Amino acid sequence: MFNFLIYIFLPVLIPLPLFYDLFYNHFLFSDEAFGHESVVPIPIGFFSFIFFFIVLYVLDFFQKISFTKFFSRNESLVLSFLLALLFLHGYFISELRFTRVFQLLSPLVFFMLVSMPNSNKLRTYFFNSGVVSFMVFISMHFISLFIYSENFFEINSFEFPMFFGTSIYQSLVSYPGVMSLYLTLVIYIISTKSNRIHYKMIVLVVIFLLLSTERKAVLFEVFLILSCAFVIQPLLINPRLTLQVWLKKIFISITGLTIFFVFIFQTPSLERMTNSLGNDSFTGGRLEIYTKAIDLISKDTIGFVFGFGGGDFSFHNFFLDLIIRIGVFAALIYLLMLSFVFFKVIKRSKCKASTLFVFCLMGQLLIQLMVNSPLTQPYYIANFCFILLYIIYYPKPDVV
Repeated sequence: MFNFLIYIFLPVLIPLPLFYDLFYNHFLFSDEAFGHESVVPIPIGFFSFIFFFIVLYVLDFFQKISFTKFFSRNESLVLSFLLALLFLHGYFISELRFTRVFQLLSPLVFFMLVSMPNSNKLRTYFFNSGVVSFMVFISMHFISLFIYSENFFEINSFEFPMFFGTSIYQSLVSYPGVMSLYLTLVIYIISTKSNRIHYKMIVLVVIFLLLSTERKAVLFEVFLILSCAFVIQPLLINPRLTLQVWLKKIFISITGLTIFFVFIFQTPSLERMTNSLGNDSFTGGRLEIYTKAIDLISKDTIGFVFGFGGGDFSFHNFFLDLIIRIGVFAALIYLLMLSFVFFKVIKRSKCKASTLFVFCLMGQLLIQLMVNSPLTQPYYIANFCFILLYIIYYPKPDVV
């Protein structure tokens, strides 16, 4: 029963966009698209992931299980010291609210806790439960839109968040970004583990839902994912393919994707991109926002060095937000720590295919960081980490 809870039930919660508000002490439900009232919304999947790590540490203490961590003891001590400095700087010098400091530092703390059992059987239970949970939820959302939308191929921003009459929190923010991450994962599974039809169907469902979100950034993510899967991987990962086989794979992929994209060409994201190109609003006003951020920094040297602290401002760019909130030097320390985390992740990759898709995930994160602040969204961080762990640690036969 305990193993069922830890390795099967807990990962089921990770992909679900179900949030609990710690301030109001209730789950976030609404019968309107954007009717949620929240102060400290935390996804239950984030809680379950943290609990999973804690249980592994406790079981290891009693020698009930062995597990693998990203960082050595000395590395963890150095990172903890730097985290303490960043917390003190953010709270006392930059004068950020405690919740804002926690939100900013939580991804680094989360990565420091990351661990995986050494047992291949337990890893298989854990990862399969999370992937199946995502596939079930995403299929149900697709069915919900098919049943309740007035025009299935012209889903608007008020229809997309609805899930059988209940609104999905952050449906147009972190939810599309998480779907993009799982698109990468499913294509990775198809290319390295399985060629089963249900994975292919999920790819089509996810792409359709992504194009219905009216988020232009996801188009770049989809392009990056498909390029890694159908162009870079055949060329670099499996160069021994004959020219005839390679051309056949490319032809089938391009033909299938062309038919699919033509079929759904009027979905909101593609239509929004076309309209924005026509009226010169492709950046959605972000260039103007970035200009205001740079002007703010250039006029106040003290603020640039130590940070401008709290406030309700958001510049739709994680790097600008980071510098403005905690200052340039603290931001550099933060980014160096994050770079070290990703360096350790890449070192864990056991084969070329895993390394390629890890870089693909990092490319997706970079795209999101340029237009949003996904590292301060626990739902995005938990799922990003889950997919990274799957690609690195899922038991698989030897592949190049």
